[in-house]
Amino acid sequence: MGFISNRTENVSLTLSTPCSLKPDVIIYCVVCSIIVTLILVCNSIILVKLRPFSKYHHSNIEVLIFYLSLFDLMASIMLVMDVYEHLTCFKRWPLFWLGCKIIYPLYHISLNMSVAILIIMSVDRCRSITTPMKAKFSKKCIHISVMISFICSVVLQWYQIYSQQINTSGSCSLNRRTKLYSFSRILMTIMRDFTLIVVFTVTSALVFLSFLKNELYIASNAYNKSKPRKVMLMLVIMEVVFTLLVIPYDTFDCIMLLKYLLGVKTSNHNAVSIMDQVLSILQMSNCFANYFIYSKMRQHLHNRSISAATFDIEFKQISNGSDISSPAHGAFESPVHISDTTIIKEYF
Repeated sequence: MGFISNRTENVSLTLSTPCSLKPDVIIYCVVCSIIVTLILVCNSIILVKLRPFSKYHHSNIEVLIFYLSLFDLMASIMLVMDVYEHLTCFKRWPLFWLGCKIIYPLYHISLNMSVAILIIMSVDRCRSITTPMKAKFSKKCIHISVMISFICSVVLQWYQIYSQQINTSGSCSLNRRTKLYSFSRILMTIMRDFTLIVVFTVTSALVFLSFLKNELYIASNAYNKSKPRKVMLMLVIMEVVFTLLVIPYDTFDCIMLLKYLLGVKTSNHNAVSIMDQVLSILQMSNCFANYFIYSKMRQHLHNRSISAATFDIEFKQISNGSDISSPAHGAFESPVHISDTTIIKEYF
């Protein structure tokens, strides 16, 4: 058990022992190789499109998407080493003690960061939609939030970093059969997944209620009735993708660790191993599946037809009951729809 967490505690092969790969291990390595390729390609495309070092003014969502792609790429480092270890039958770890302590925890640190950034994204989006007249979070605030999240993610994985070790045969193993590791893993996993689900649910509900109550947005429906549906659909997709890809393995892993803590023995180790492989692959695919969500978001971010300054003028005029389509204003010859403005496109 524990493909993602590195399944080497039961391996006792020596360098002279022939390496014989079972069919399920071969399939696992092939699928992992495909996943690594997709992670590298998809996330590299996102980074190139975002142009992080250009003078282009990036929105908060674009900054967060950049960080998400970066940490998804970081997860691929562990996957490459995991495939290498399976193909060499865990005979010898090539990256010494420090590499053993860092490489495998990187995946979970990356997963923690994905959760943290999605939470920041949800809060930022909710704030911008429910209180549009308030100043949005500054870029400095976003960067600091991500840095704090990264430090917390590393600290929260202390139990795995501590449990990773070079065993007597020279391979990197994870001592999962301890109460310290099992209890810490269960607690941290439940806290992480539960927090994300609660934040997603609350912020999505607030955004939805804001759409229903906001007369300005309702007025814009005459121009684009499908806009609220598209926005809510995107929120639902984000929640469903995470739930289907990430949580199943977390649930399975917690159940197996809980059985160990309670002293319940596993009867069919073969079935457990296969289930572990399938759910591991499912969770790892989240690192490239996010690409399609990011791409959907960028469709709303890319073509900004009206500047933020223009939107502020329009918003205040409409809030004061002015008819901005009137020639008295001189600035506009036709009605302006809120759905066309930067505030909506910037956050969706």
